[in-house]
Amino acid sequence: MNCLPTVNLPQQRTRLLPLVLAPLLIGFPVHGETPSLNNHFEQHCVRCHGDEKSKGGLNLTQLLLEQPLVKNRERWNNVIDMIQHGDMPPEDETQPTANQKQDLLSFLDRELNHFDFSSVDNPGFEQARRLTNQEYNRTVSDLFAMPLHVADRFPSDLTGDSGFENSANTLFLQTGLMERYIAAAERIVDSALPTDVSSNHPTPAFHRIFKRLPDKHTTPLEAAKTTLQGFLLLAYRRPANEEELQQALRHFEASLPKESGEAAYIEGIRRVIQATLISPKFLLRLESGTESPDPYRINDFELASRLSYFLWTSMPDDTLFDLAEQGILHHSDVLEDQIDRMLQDPKAETLGSIFAAQWLGFRFMGNRVRLDPIDNPWCTDTLMTAMREESGLFFNSLILENRPFDDLIKADYTYLNEELANEIYRRDDVKGSEMRKVRLDDPNRGGILTHGSLMAITSNYKETSPIKRGNWLLETVLGRPLPPPPPNAGSFSEDVEEDDTLTFRQKVELHSSNPNCRSCHSKIDPLGFSLENFDYFGRWRESYRVRVIERQDEVAFELAQAMRALSDEELDQRLEDLYPGAETRERIRTRYQELRAMTDWELETELSKTISVSAQNRLISQIKRVDPDNVRGDEEDERREFEQRPVMADATLSDGTPFQGPQGLKTVILTHHRDDLLRQLTSKMMAYALGRQLEYYDEGAIRQVMQHVRDQDYRMQAFLKGIASSYPFQYKKNPEKKSTL
Repeated sequence: MNCLPTVNLPQQRTRLLPLVLAPLLIGFPVHGETPSLNNHFEQHCVRCHGDEKSKGGLNLTQLLLEQPLVKNRERWNNVIDMIQHGDMPPEDETQPTANQKQDLLSFLDRELNHFDFSSVDNPGFEQARRLTNQEYNRTVSDLFAMPLHVADRFPSDLTGDSGFENSANTLFLQTGLMERYIAAAERIVDSALPTDVSSNHPTPAFHRIFKRLPDKHTTPLEAAKTTLQGFLLLAYRRPANEEELQQALRHFEASLPKESGEAAYIEGIRRVIQATLISPKFLLRLESGTESPDPYRINDFELASRLSYFLWTSMPDDTLFDLAEQGILHHSDVLEDQIDRMLQDPKAETLGSIFAAQWLGFRFMGNRVRLDPIDNPWCTDTLMTAMREESGLFFNSLILENRPFDDLIKADYTYLNEELANEIYRRDDVKGSEMRKVRLDDPNRGGILTHGSLMAITSNYKETSPIKRGNWLLETVLGRPLPPPPPNAGSFSEDVEEDDTLTFRQKVELHSSNPNCRSCHSKIDPLGFSLENFDYFGRWRESYRVRVIERQDEVAFELAQAMRALSDEELDQRLEDLYPGAETRERIRTRYQELRAMTDWELETELSKTISVSAQNRLISQIKRVDPDNVRGDEEDERREFEQRPVMADATLSDGTPFQGPQGLKTVILTHHRDDLLRQLTSKMMAYALGRQLEYYDEGAIRQVMQHVRDQDYRMQAFLKGIASSYPFQYKKNPEKKSTL
């Protein structure tokens, strides 16, 4: 399919639509008087979703220019969804005929779901990017064979378009960060290679770095050449070329102290190492380029780096370097053996603690998501750490044990220590602070979706949020994001928001009855409601605590009468003293004026029959505040009590499928959305492995990996091996320059 150049002048776009759509309309089905795709969008869509007006952030004029249409699959899928459910065009707009709608949907289905990706030969291009803070810490730790955490003092990394911190579009070398790298390099060298290292008790770093020392048969320069050649291989993640080696040797000679001997030699090497640690060749993940416009295979040293930062979040080890030097790492059998070996290394725990933590969001447990320790002394730092570790260890176990993919959702085990078992799982059979694998007998538990960490990050402070949980399941877990809510969707109405007699579910259901909200909430709410038995920190509960308020008709009428006795000047002054916000004062004043204008009979009817008990109670409290000198009744008359109401975790999908609670949710995901979850895990893992946002041309590779997983009986390690042997992981292509009109 032709890719037309982008038009820079917005006013030209509408006039160019017929030219742009001409190749697309070949084969576009026609029934009777069905207009072309161009006419359809101009007639029904562009007035609200074009250049002049883009409701909901949707500009179809721009989308139609970006060909093939599959480039914007997610946006077009939202368009399809809105058309299928009759949400667009709105009811008050001209409607397409049934044939027109079907023709349009068939066309879009063909362009999006049956596009020939074999016609697009593009493995993508991985830009140079600096090491993330996590990668930096782990790289210098492996480089010097000792734990180093100097990047903990660096500014936090941002999350890129890929959804991960290792995304190239956020990893730049800012001037302020270079100052941190310079200071860190000095601290690293002083810690790993102190100047007073005894020859009898060298550090692990000394053994790793100093391959040769000068002696009566070896000059300092000869020894330095061997040492620096080995170090630069490690630091650059590839062999240094002759020019780079000579530059390092010149630096060594210039750095030698005046005195001779082993101490002087060590000091010269230390200074070269310190300079190397601030070199872009160390700080950046660089790959060699080519002038050719055609795709090309990366070399084996680059493949070793891609593999090690994917599985370990760190530099390659000696085995990978040896295989890369032999030029055989890319051989499929060698690559598979190395993945098996690398997964047995403790460094592979980063697949859970970093990849899964960033994908699902439980990395925020304990920092962005935490409770006030004064009001919640049970919510300790150690508990929140254990909650985070539970999810990381669980995901990692799926990989290391090569478990079935479905176990991500329905596994009957987790990882607990005593505190986590007591506080979140209400179990007393786990002792000690060490995290260990524990079998789960409760069918409502099991699988990562029921972990306390994920229930906490998808809640509001001390209050669950079915909307937030449902949206997280759709967008993050299943990869089915919804379009932005329409501007008139809004939040809860004031009466609904402040009605303490309603459960949150009842409030959501009232809100979702709004036609502007129904289409999205019909997908979000059922998923969120099914998890309502888990409270805001993932503890199981059977009921809500809901306030019960009795009507106080006499008190309300008596207080309203007293308020009516106030003069306008007195009322204005008291409102001025109590409410600093002009809008709030005006709203209250307007309401009081309505009540003051009523007859006694109208006022009594309004207060005892028209308004709700919650609205009546709010009015009583408000009048007592405004007119404290004439308070009638006392606080006991309000008779505020609480009652326990059972949690309703039943739900129904938009297609009418009913299900119940966490058990039902697991079944729904594995029967209705298994392929969505498979695609999402594949896509997220590939984006993480490549360090970039995926593009439409990566779809062919995604499908191949998904098929590889199916062929391997849906085993978890098949994701890793499929991605490591995929076209985008082993090849790259220079980005095409966009032409303009």
